[in-house]
Amino acid sequence: PHLRELDCPWLWERLPLAFSSQALRIFSRPWEGPWRDARVEFGRGVRQLMPSLPSSLIKARLWFWRLNPYGGDADQAVHMPDLVGASPSSPSEFEGMDPVSLGLRDLGSCLAELNIRALITPDLFRSSSWPHMRHLRVEFHPCAPDGRWYFSGPRGEDPYPTGYAVTREEHYPPGSEDVEETHALMSREEDEFEGDDEMCLERRPDMFRILPIAERIDPLLLAFVSSLRRQDTPSLEDAEMFTWLQWRPSKDRAEEYEGSDQVPPSEDEDQTVMFRWGVRYDAPDGNGKGKVTWQVGEDWRPGEEVIRAFEELVGGDGEDMEWEAFEFVGEREMEAYIFD
Repeated sequence: PHLRELDCPWLWERLPLAFSSQALRIFSRPWEGPWRDARVEFGRGVRQLMPSLPSSLIKARLWFWRLNPYGGDADQAVHMPDLVGASPSSPSEFEGMDPVSLGLRDLGSCLAELNIRALITPDLFRSSSWPHMRHLRVEFHPCAPDGRWYFSGPRGEDPYPTGYAVTREEHYPPGSEDVEETHALMSREEDEFEGDDEMCLERRPDMFRILPIAERIDPLLLAFVSSLRRQDTPSLEDAEMFTWLQWRPSKDRAEEYEGSDQVPPSEDEDQTVMFRWGVRYDAPDGNGKGKVTWQVGEDWRPGEEVIRAFEELVGGDGEDMEWEAFEFVGEREMEAYIFD
């Protein structure tokens, strides 16, 4: 009854890994059906718990996936599932909106501090009223939960513009016969494997999505800034929304970009180059003006509607907006697993 802080540093959300081994890709597959159902249960559970949450709860951290400080081993060219589409257990319960984003939005209405790492949609911010919120920190995944990416390759590469539908027939764990087939495949692959390391360490990442897709990122930015209006968040001191982008393309893609100035500098083709992409808002202190800090690169700017909304937020014509350059790193700092 006197709970003040809720700390969940990993809520067991996993994304596909780019194993070289087909069998390992199957064994490690985050099955899309249960994945979607778990997100539905989260949104449903928050709705049911909201009336009984103790008034003492003021701070929460909810990180849905576990961070690898050296970057992930993802294949950003694969088709991603639509985890927002209606499921048999909730055909219209969330009216086509993302249940996790809605659950986090509802939870934020009673908090003074919210720290999120999640796959989100603009539903997180729409129609939000967070009267007690002082500090808001949102790390979003470059892929939205509906399977659409917020970012493309430097030349607009976006192999699958929409996510695929999740069905009961194809996207739930198989029976024992299928597992036996995968074990047989694993045995054949181990017999044929000639790598220097163990087979489980062999990956084929293709991480190339570093250019924002305007028609997808702008609605997210606009929803974010709209939620920061004084009438909705009168206690707000600061808010930030960001993601980490990574450049470690496949060998074929790396050859296409050899010598190009469109990609981050790297010394080694096996090196993952990472950089932070996002925006931060600091509310007015006393009689001063607020400040907006962008870190979106030198060559990209959000749409005019987004810029105007942020200008209105700080009450100026752009002089209170700063544009910072990217900082390319090979490793990002790990944050503490407990609150400060």
